[in-house]
Order: sequence, then C-alpha cells, then structure tokens
Amino acid sequence: MIFLGLHLFLFGAVRSLVPGEYEEQLSTIPDLNIAAMEGIEQDFFLTSANDFGTPIESDIKDMLTDQMKFAAIAYYGKDIITKWNCTYCQSSGLEANFVKYISNEVSDIHSYIVTDNVKKEIHIVFRGTQSIRNWIMNLNAFLVHLKGQPFWAGVSSDVMVHSGFLIDYMSIRNQLMKTIRKLKHKHQDHHIFLNGHSLGGALALLCGIDIHQHLQFKNVTIVTAGGPRVGNPEFDQYMKQTGYPIFRVINHGDIVPHLPLKVMGYADIEYEAFIDSNGLLFQCNKNISCSGRELFHLNAKDHSQALGIHFGNQ
Repeated sequence: MIFLGLHLFLFGAVRSLVPGEYEEQLSTIPDLNIAAMEGIEQDFFLTSANDFGTPIESDIKDMLTDQMKFAAIAYYGKDIITKWNCTYCQSSGLEANFVKYISNEVSDIHSYIVTDNVKKEIHIVFRGTQSIRNWIMNLNAFLVHLKGQPFWAGVSSDVMVHSGFLIDYMSIRNQLMKTIRKLKHKHQDHHIFLNGHSLGGALALLCGIDIHQHLQFKNVTIVTAGGPRVGNPEFDQYMKQTGYPIFRVINHGDIVPHLPLKVMGYADIEYEAFIDSNGLLFQCNKNISCSGRELFHLNAKDHSQALGIHFGNQ
C-alpha cells in the first residue's frame, strides 16, 4: 500500500503538469524512493557517457521533431486545430487536406486526425492530460486483461493494460476507428502515424493494437512523448508482434515514463529515444536504459517539452 500510495501521489502531481505550473509541487517528490521502488536496477547506476545508446540519425530526429509538433498541437483545442491555424501547424510543413477533431465530453479525451495527400501521410494524435477528470483516470492504474474487454477477443489472454487508459481510449474508440477505416480505404498508399504526449502517448499505443487487430494495416509508426507505462511485459511483447516501429521519446529527468511502477506489474516498451541534458538524441533499449539513470535529476520542464517543442496549455 505504501508503494501504491506514493505512486498515486507522483502520478497525480506530475501528470497534471503544464508549462509554468506545479514546479514547486514536483520539487517535493522523493526521488530516491522512486529508484528504490523500481528495484534499484543496474540502469540507475550507469555513470559513463559510453553507457548511452547509439546516436540517432538526423533524418529520424527530424521526423521525431515533427511528431513532437503534432503532439503539441493537440493542446490547442478544436477551433484552432480544425482550421490548422497555429505556429506549430504552419511549421510542421504539413499540407492539411483533411482535419477531423474527435472527442468525448464526459471522459474529456481529445484527438485529431489530419492527412497530407502530398506526403501521403495520415496523422492520428491524442491530447495529453489537461483536466482533473484526466488525471483521476490516470490514477486508475490497476492492470486489467485486455482480452476480456469488448473488441479485444483476438489479443492474448496474458496481455494486461492500465484500466484508466483503456476506459479513456474506449470513450472515443468507435468514432475514431470509423474515421480511420474510411481514410485508409480512400488513401491505401498513405502511411499512418500514431502520436501523443503523456496520456496521449498511452492512447496512441492502445490505438496501435486496435488498428493491428481490426484493420490489419501495415504502414504504421507510433511515436510517444513522455508517455507513461501502459501494460505488463506481455503487452510489450504484443506491441513487438505488430511489427510497427515505436519511438518512445523520453526527455532526461522526466519521471512520467517511469510510472506506473514496475513493482505494480508494468513494463517498458522496448525502444527508447532518449534526449540527454545536452539535447542529443540516443537510441536505447532494455539493455541500455538511458532514462533510468536520470531519476535523480527531475524537474517539471522535462515533462513539458521535448526536442525544443513545448506541450501543455497553449
């Protein structure tokens, strides 16, 4: 219960962060206890710069930077997004041929879909935490079997996911999948990008499983920014089986990717795109967990930005 109580405090405090708010609250988090609760794994004691992974090539970094812009755009709201009239909208270089906003007022879950017929891309983006309702569901961190839920009969019975994230995703699932199916039928040569910051990253992963199971699309890439853990080790294995490239962008010092705790049954998705304190981007995996060594250097800004792009209230 002590583990769970501290986890709830941490997840509630950090996941409700937006730029310029709650820095004092974050500074009171007992960092050392987090490392201890994670089992004091070897990656928390890496000290050599050589322990980092492989530097990411410039073209991949450019792609990830664009994806960070799309994630940031999700915070602007329906009116601005549907008109595609914002700073990040213009600098993304995307020719917005179609924009649809999808949300649920009860769950306060928001997403948008935008297509570019020149680049042949479909971007499906989920907004992160921005309300009390959102972070209450973040705290609903008990693992549930995905197979026993509606629409998930084809998933292995061992796969378990965060119950709050699943409820949030299901609140917009029907209208989301209906739109994706129509767009992909119309644009069969388009590549799909699933994306989101924080809570939005968790929803992007669940959407990836949904698309793989029900639509069997192959040209899909998933990018998350500062996203939390979503499921158990079997969830990680299932994500690998989709064959979709997954980029977990993690800023140094961001605690959210380390929550919920592993002692609660959660596991990391294999691939990590880690941004160090100098802004350099590295490819890391479970054998070289770059973000794990940063748990003693936490601050609010590291969750609210990545690759020079800021998230939160716009």
